[in-house]
Amino acid sequence: MQEAFRRFETNLNRGDYAAALAFYADDPRFVAYEDGQTRYSSYADLAAAFKQLPTYGKGVFRYGKLEVLVLGDDHAQVAAPFSTAFGEVGDPGYFYFEGLLTTVLERFDSGWKMLSIHSSTLQARE
Repeated sequence: MQEAFRRFETNLNRGDYAAALAFYADDPRFVAYEDGQTRYSSYADLAAAFKQLPTYGKGVFRYGKLEVLVLGDDHAQVAAPFSTAFGEVGDPGYFYFEGLLTTVLERFDSGWKMLSIHSSTLQARE
């Protein structure tokens, strides 16, 4: 599973967003949350967003140490610090964010896929 996750990261950094998208589960249970709110309520929503990624310029995606919790033969939870950047520092469209990704993966006939995702950006506590 860790190898599959690193292939996902490599595909993102190559700009091969179709290959990266294949690591997500095209399943009616799919959902992605960001900072506690629903970001994508379906795989179709996520796929539409992935089609827009090339318009932002070169993306750089980094995932730190993967913390894996095996939940059974066909399920696992993975948590990892991440950072994402598009464009170059100083460019008008540049943006950067970092935080923690937690995802539940399921093993399908086609391999491990992310079924549920939550990302939280780094923020100071009040």
